[in-house]
Order: sequence, then structure tokens, then C-alpha cells
Amino acid sequence: MSHLSNSPRDYGQGWGAFGQRYGNSFLTYGLQDTAAQGMAAAVGYEMRYVQCKCTSVLPRIGHAILWDFVTYNHDGKKVLNWPSLVGGYAVGMLSTTYTPNQKWSAQGIQAGNSAIYFGFASSLLQEFAPSKLFRRRKNQSSLTAPPVTVSPPGTP
Repeated sequence: MSHLSNSPRDYGQGWGAFGQRYGNSFLTYGLQDTAAQGMAAAVGYEMRYVQCKCTSVLPRIGHAILWDFVTYNHDGKKVLNWPSLVGGYAVGMLSTTYTPNQKWSAQGIQAGNSAIYFGFASSLLQEFAPSKLFRRRKNQSSLTAPPVTVSPPGTP
């Protein structure tokens, strides 16, 4: 979207400019996630998404929204997920230092908001993706190795 809107203008247009914008976004979101994960590890917060145990669609969507702002601490209690929020906004504001003609007050806060939006999209995918989609099936005889028999020592 930033390439289509030519933002920031200093990058210009073309494949080189697209690469610069892509690299900038990749770096920013990577640093946001790294900062959030590091702070969460330091205070003992769970950063993995926990699916809702409910079955109705609207409560599951509400859970996905809520999970952008809360997580579990090391005692298993729900707490404000401040590492994710601080990481998103702090790095978003920091990213304005390596992006030409950006103001931390506008683009930095926008980058923090984008981290929340992408977090919500990720939560929705994890909430509604089939849980068995990425698991290996247990009863696939063609994929399992034949049983190994072990003889006692001294027997041929």
C-alpha cells in the first residue's frame, strides 16, 4: 500500500523503491516482534496465541480482539500484554529515524497501530484455522518405519 501511495516519496517509484519499502517494513515489523518477545520473556509472559474454548463465531472473534491486549503471566493469570504494545509503538517510533521524512508523532504511532491490526489478523487466522491442519496423522502406515526387534546380548 505504501508503494502505491508513494510513501515515503524519497524512495521514488520502480522495483528499487518497492524493495526499499519492503525492506523497511520487514525490518520494522521484525524489530517490533523481537522487542515484544524479548520483554515478554524477561517478565515471564506467554506470547503464543491461545484459542478460545467457545464454539460460537462472535465470541471467538471477540477473543481474537482481546488477545491483542492480554496474555497469561507465569502464574496463569490474564494480564495486560504491555510488551506487545510497547514493542509495537516504541519500535514504530524508532523506525522513523531510518525512514526518510517521517515524524515519530504520526508515522511512528501509525506503525504501532499497524502492529495491532496485523496482530488481530494473525489471531483470527489462528482462531479459525483447523487445529489439525498442521499435525501429522498418527495412523499412516506408509509413512512409519517397520518395527525394530532387539535381541538380547549374546544371541545371534
